[in-house]
Amino acid sequence: MKAIRSIGRSFCAKIYRILWDAYWKCIRQEDIHYHKYNTDREEFFLKCMRFIAWNQIEGDYLEFGCCTGVTFRLAHKYSRLEDLDMHLYAFDSFAGMPEPKGVDVEPQWSAGWFHQTIQDFENKLRSAGIKQSEYTLVPGYYSKSLNEDTREKLEVKKAALILVDCDYYESTVPVLDFILPYLQTGTVIAIDDFYLFKGDPDRGEQRALREFLQQHPEIELVEYLNFGWHDKSYIVKKRDA
Repeated sequence: MKAIRSIGRSFCAKIYRILWDAYWKCIRQEDIHYHKYNTDREEFFLKCMRFIAWNQIEGDYLEFGCCTGVTFRLAHKYSRLEDLDMHLYAFDSFAGMPEPKGVDVEPQWSAGWFHQTIQDFENKLRSAGIKQSEYTLVPGYYSKSLNEDTREKLEVKKAALILVDCDYYESTVPVLDFILPYLQTGTVIAIDDFYLFKGDPDRGEQRALREFLQQHPEIELVEYLNFGWHDKSYIVKKRDA
Protein backbone atom coordinates (compact mmCIF):
# COMPACT_ATOMS: atom_id res chain seq x y z
CA MET A 1 0.00 0.00 0.00
CA LYS A 2 2.84 2.40 0.84
CA ALA A 3 4.41 1.62 -2.53
CA ILE A 4 1.14 2.43 -4.31
CA ARG A 5 0.79 5.73 -2.45
CA SER A 6 4.41 6.58 -3.28
CA ILE A 7 3.82 5.86 -6.97
CA GLY A 8 0.64 7.94 -6.83
CA ARG A 9 2.44 10.90 -5.28
CA SER A 10 5.21 10.64 -7.86
CA PHE A 11 2.68 10.51 -10.70
CA CYS A 12 0.79 13.52 -9.34
CA ALA A 13 4.05 15.43 -8.94
CA LYS A 14 4.93 14.77 -12.59
CA ILE A 15 1.49 15.88 -13.78
CA TYR A 16 1.78 19.02 -11.67
CA ARG A 17 5.19 19.78 -13.16
CA ILE A 18 3.91 19.30 -16.71
CA LEU A 19 0.95 21.58 -16.09
CA TRP A 20 3.11 24.18 -14.34
CA ASP A 21 5.64 24.18 -17.19
CA ALA A 22 2.83 24.58 -19.71
CA TYR A 23 1.42 27.48 -17.70
CA TRP A 24 4.81 29.18 -17.46
CA LYS A 25 5.47 28.78 -21.15
CA CYS A 26 2.07 29.95 -22.36
CA ILE A 27 1.04 32.53 -19.80
CA ARG A 28 4.39 34.01 -18.84
CA GLN A 29 6.21 33.83 -22.16
CA GLU A 30 5.87 37.56 -22.73
CA ASP A 31 7.43 38.38 -19.37
CA ILE A 32 10.32 35.99 -20.03
CA HIS A 33 10.94 37.70 -23.37
CA TYR A 34 10.62 41.13 -21.78
CA HIS A 35 13.06 40.55 -18.94
CA LYS A 36 15.58 38.74 -21.14
CA TYR A 37 16.11 41.84 -23.26
CA ASN A 38 14.97 44.39 -20.71
CA THR A 39 18.36 45.70 -19.55
CA ASP A 40 19.81 46.74 -22.92
CA ARG A 41 16.58 48.20 -24.20
CA GLU A 42 15.70 50.02 -21.00
CA GLU A 43 19.12 51.66 -21.07
CA PHE A 44 18.76 52.59 -24.74
CA PHE A 45 15.38 54.27 -24.34
CA LEU A 46 16.48 56.02 -21.15
CA LYS A 47 19.55 57.53 -22.84
CA CYS A 48 17.78 58.25 -26.10
CA MET A 49 14.86 60.11 -24.54
CA ARG A 50 17.29 62.13 -22.41
CA PHE A 51 19.23 63.02 -25.57
CA ILE A 52 15.99 64.16 -27.20
CA ALA A 53 14.87 66.13 -24.14
CA TRP A 54 18.22 67.82 -23.51
CA ASN A 55 18.59 68.84 -27.16
CA GLN A 56 14.96 69.96 -27.38
CA ILE A 57 14.24 67.83 -30.42
CA GLU A 58 10.57 68.04 -31.26
CA GLY A 59 8.71 65.20 -32.92
CA ASP A 60 6.95 61.90 -32.49
CA TYR A 61 7.89 58.25 -32.03
CA LEU A 62 7.47 55.95 -35.02
CA GLU A 63 7.89 52.19 -34.64
CA PHE A 64 7.92 49.85 -37.61
CA GLY A 65 7.53 46.23 -36.48
CA CYS A 66 6.03 46.04 -33.00
CA CYS A 67 6.24 42.31 -32.17
CA THR A 68 5.19 41.86 -28.51
CA GLY A 69 5.03 45.60 -27.81
CA VAL A 70 8.06 45.66 -25.49
CA THR A 71 9.88 48.52 -27.21
CA PHE A 72 6.66 50.46 -27.77
CA ARG A 73 5.92 50.38 -24.06
CA LEU A 74 9.48 51.41 -23.23
CA ALA A 75 9.22 54.34 -25.63
CA HIS A 76 6.09 55.48 -23.85
CA LYS A 77 7.58 54.99 -20.40
CA TYR A 78 10.74 57.02 -20.97
CA SER A 79 9.18 59.71 -23.15
CA ARG A 80 6.77 60.43 -20.29
CA LEU A 81 9.51 60.35 -17.68
CA GLU A 82 11.29 63.04 -19.70
CA ASP A 83 8.02 64.97 -20.07
CA LEU A 84 8.18 64.83 -23.88
CA ASP A 85 5.14 65.83 -25.92
CA MET A 86 5.49 62.81 -28.17
CA HIS A 87 2.69 60.89 -29.89
CA LEU A 88 3.47 57.23 -30.56
CA TYR A 89 2.78 55.52 -33.90
CA ALA A 90 2.79 51.73 -34.34
CA PHE A 91 3.20 50.43 -37.89
CA ASP A 92 2.74 46.67 -38.12
CA SER A 93 0.97 44.09 -40.25
CA PHE A 94 -0.52 42.54 -37.10
CA ALA A 95 -0.48 39.35 -39.15
CA GLY A 96 3.14 38.34 -38.70
CA MET A 97 6.02 38.64 -41.12
CA PRO A 98 5.40 38.29 -44.86
CA GLU A 99 6.71 35.37 -46.86
CA PRO A 100 10.46 35.95 -47.40
CA LYS A 101 11.51 36.35 -51.02
CA GLY A 102 14.74 36.76 -52.92
CA VAL A 103 17.60 38.09 -50.81
CA ASP A 104 15.55 37.68 -47.63
CA VAL A 105 15.11 33.91 -47.87
CA GLU A 106 16.62 32.12 -44.86
CA PRO A 107 15.76 28.73 -43.32
CA GLN A 108 14.58 30.28 -40.05
CA TRP A 109 12.19 32.81 -41.64
CA SER A 110 8.61 31.98 -42.56
CA ALA A 111 5.35 33.81 -43.13
CA GLY A 112 3.40 34.61 -39.98
CA TRP A 113 6.32 34.81 -37.56
CA PHE A 114 5.78 37.26 -34.68
CA HIS A 115 2.05 37.34 -35.35
CA GLN A 116 0.06 39.40 -32.88
CA THR A 117 -3.48 40.68 -33.24
CA ILE A 118 -4.40 44.31 -32.78
CA GLN A 119 -6.52 43.36 -29.79
CA ASP A 120 -3.60 41.57 -28.09
CA PHE A 121 -1.32 44.53 -28.75
CA GLU A 122 -3.79 47.06 -27.38
CA ASN A 123 -4.43 44.90 -24.33
CA LYS A 124 -0.70 45.03 -23.54
CA LEU A 125 -0.68 48.81 -23.93
CA ARG A 126 -3.73 49.14 -21.72
CA SER A 127 -2.15 46.98 -19.03
CA ALA A 128 0.87 49.30 -19.11
CA GLY A 129 -1.35 52.31 -18.49
CA ILE A 130 -1.05 53.72 -22.02
CA LYS A 131 -4.13 55.67 -23.07
CA GLN A 132 -5.60 55.16 -26.52
CA SER A 133 -5.27 58.89 -27.18
CA GLU A 134 -1.49 58.62 -26.82
CA TYR A 135 -0.91 56.33 -29.78
CA THR A 136 -2.03 55.54 -33.32
CA LEU A 137 -2.00 52.14 -34.99
CA VAL A 138 -1.28 51.80 -38.71
CA PRO A 139 -2.01 48.18 -39.65
CA GLY A 140 -0.96 46.46 -42.88
CA TYR A 141 2.06 45.20 -44.76
CA TYR A 142 4.33 48.09 -45.65
CA SER A 143 4.16 47.57 -49.41
CA LYS A 144 0.49 48.58 -49.18
CA SER A 145 0.15 50.69 -46.02
CA LEU A 146 3.04 53.12 -46.42
CA ASN A 147 1.78 55.51 -49.05
CA GLU A 148 0.69 59.11 -49.55
CA ASP A 149 -2.86 58.40 -48.39
CA THR A 150 -1.53 57.14 -45.07
CA ARG A 151 0.79 60.11 -44.73
CA GLU A 152 -2.08 62.54 -45.31
CA LYS A 153 -4.20 60.85 -42.63
CA LEU A 154 -1.48 60.99 -39.98
CA GLU A 155 -0.57 64.12 -38.04
CA VAL A 156 3.17 63.47 -38.02
CA LYS A 157 5.22 66.57 -38.77
CA LYS A 158 8.65 65.48 -37.55
CA ALA A 159 10.11 62.39 -35.94
CA ALA A 160 12.27 62.53 -32.83
CA LEU A 161 12.84 58.76 -32.63
CA ILE A 162 12.23 56.03 -35.19
CA LEU A 163 12.59 52.31 -34.49
CA VAL A 164 12.93 50.08 -37.55
CA ASP A 165 12.43 46.41 -36.75
CA CYS A 166 11.67 44.91 -40.16
CA ASP A 167 14.44 42.29 -40.53
CA TYR A 168 13.83 41.89 -44.29
CA TYR A 169 15.43 44.05 -46.96
CA GLU A 170 12.14 44.12 -48.88
CA SER A 171 10.26 45.42 -45.82
CA THR A 172 12.87 48.01 -44.82
CA VAL A 173 13.01 49.77 -48.21
CA PRO A 174 9.45 51.19 -48.09
CA VAL A 175 9.91 52.15 -44.44
CA LEU A 176 12.98 54.28 -45.17
CA ASP A 177 11.24 55.92 -48.13
CA PHE A 178 8.23 56.68 -45.94
CA ILE A 179 10.14 58.32 -43.09
CA LEU A 180 12.22 60.64 -45.29
CA PRO A 181 9.96 63.73 -44.91
CA TYR A 182 9.96 63.32 -41.12
CA LEU A 183 13.72 63.36 -40.69
CA GLN A 184 15.46 66.36 -39.14
CA THR A 185 18.86 67.00 -37.67
CA GLY A 186 18.74 65.21 -34.32
CA THR A 187 16.27 62.47 -35.25
CA VAL A 188 17.42 59.15 -33.82
CA ILE A 189 17.00 56.10 -36.04
CA ALA A 190 17.31 52.79 -34.19
CA ILE A 191 17.58 49.64 -36.27
CA ASP A 192 16.68 46.41 -34.54
CA ASP A 193 18.29 43.26 -35.99
CA PHE A 194 20.84 45.28 -37.95
CA TYR A 195 23.30 42.38 -37.82
CA LEU A 196 21.04 39.58 -38.97
CA PHE A 197 21.95 37.47 -42.02
CA LYS A 198 25.35 36.75 -40.48
CA GLY A 199 26.12 40.47 -40.53
CA ASP A 200 26.21 40.49 -44.35
CA PRO A 201 26.05 44.18 -45.45
CA ASP A 202 24.49 43.13 -48.76
CA ARG A 203 21.39 41.75 -47.10
CA GLY A 204 18.61 42.79 -44.77
CA GLU A 205 18.36 46.19 -43.15
CA GLN A 206 22.04 46.99 -43.75
CA ARG A 207 21.61 46.83 -47.52
CA ALA A 208 18.40 48.87 -47.44
CA LEU A 209 20.04 51.59 -45.34
CA ARG A 210 23.11 51.78 -47.56
CA GLU A 211 21.01 52.17 -50.70
CA PHE A 212 18.82 54.77 -49.00
CA LEU A 213 21.85 56.90 -48.13
CA GLN A 214 23.19 56.59 -51.65
CA GLN A 215 19.88 57.86 -53.00
CA HIS A 216 19.69 60.74 -50.50
CA PRO A 217 23.10 62.40 -50.10
CA GLU A 218 21.48 65.18 -48.08
CA ILE A 219 21.08 62.69 -45.22
CA GLU A 220 24.11 61.91 -43.08
CA LEU A 221 24.04 59.43 -40.20
CA VAL A 222 26.20 59.80 -37.10
CA GLU A 223 26.74 56.56 -35.19
CA TYR A 224 25.03 56.62 -31.82
CA LEU A 225 24.19 53.81 -29.36
CA ASN A 226 24.36 50.07 -29.90
CA PHE A 227 22.02 47.93 -27.81
CA GLY A 228 22.00 44.18 -27.59
CA TRP A 229 24.09 42.06 -29.94
CA HIS A 230 22.12 42.92 -33.07
CA ASP A 231 20.86 46.51 -32.73
CA LYS A 232 22.36 49.80 -33.85
CA SER A 233 21.29 53.44 -33.83
CA TYR A 234 22.20 56.66 -35.59
CA ILE A 235 21.58 60.40 -35.25
CA VAL A 236 20.44 62.16 -38.41
CA LYS A 237 22.22 65.22 -39.77
CA LYS A 238 20.55 66.93 -42.70
CA ARG A 239 23.19 68.66 -44.78
CA ASP A 240 20.79 71.36 -45.91
CA ALA A 241 19.82 72.20 -42.29
